[in-house]
Amino acid sequence: MNRSEPLSLHGSCHCGRVSVELRTSSKTLPAARACGCSFCTKHGAAWTSDPQGELVLSYRAPDDMRRYRFGLGITDFIICAHCGVPCVAVGMVDDRLLGVVNINTMDRLSDFAPASPASFDGEETEDRLARRRKGWTPARVVCGEDEEG
Repeated sequence: MNRSEPLSLHGSCHCGRVSVELRTSSKTLPAARACGCSFCTKHGAAWTSDPQGELVLSYRAPDDMRRYRFGLGITDFIICAHCGVPCVAVGMVDDRLLGVVNINTMDRLSDFAPASPASFDGEETEDRLARRRKGWTPARVVCGEDEEG
């Protein structure tokens, strides 16, 4: 998909309580990666990001989302507490929240090319953080209740 302007991609979990927006500086869709870890494989997740863009995860109320960590313990997988869809993965890198979005949450999933396989097995913490500095998207997590008051 080629366009004349940067993209703003929208999506949500299955029940709609957790929504995502990826604002990308690119005029084409960013490539997606299908991580081969057991979590991503079992959930069928595929991830994309734009280091020049912005990722916004919004949820309605504090009990709408759950965070799950495993492996190196430096990544929060944000999962809808109601329907179980993993929406984004975020982590702190150099005092900045960076993240990737699960393309399977996107409203127009059919616009994405099939995800390329990716393996991060054996990656040490510093290597992983360096990769994220280069490739992950600056992120914000917003609760709708916080914005109402």
